[in-house]
Amino acid sequence: MRNNTAALVLVSLLLAACSAAPAATADGDSKSGLESLVLYDLSGQPIDFGQLVGKKVLAISFWGTFCKPCKSEMPFLQKMVEKYGADGFEVLAISLDTPDTEASVRPFIQKNNYTFKVTIDRQSEATQLLNSKSVLPFLVILDRQGNIVKKKDGFTVGDQPALEKLIQDLVAQ
Repeated sequence: MRNNTAALVLVSLLLAACSAAPAATADGDSKSGLESLVLYDLSGQPIDFGQLVGKKVLAISFWGTFCKPCKSEMPFLQKMVEKYGADGFEVLAISLDTPDTEASVRPFIQKNNYTFKVTIDRQSEATQLLNSKSVLPFLVILDRQGNIVKKKDGFTVGDQPALEKLIQDLVAQ
């Protein structure tokens, strides 16, 4: 009887393990579940990642209005959109502003005439998938197949040439 119980428990554990959902991908792996994510832009319109991931070269920038390096990165991202947007490059800026500072996101974007998509990750959905340490600024670049090709924390002006070269190469593919 004891052996039957042990065998039953072992079989149950094996079946549970086989039916469990796949483990989350590690940093640097492709897609990471972004295809089913929907966030809302500053006007309340849905941003369906499934319409972007695997179709365009996508730069996802985690930022905050309280973050000076983030604010330094934004003009560069706008320049890249202007230069490579027609070739299939898109930027999605995901603000990690809290309810205390969230009201300053829209005026900041409007004042600087940024034309890329902007959202606030209120439920930390994108942050959990791509930026689990909530580093700011944090840039993730995906190729047209939806593979993550670059993750970068921080930003300095010296980063611009290498990032632009990467974007240029990806849109040319």
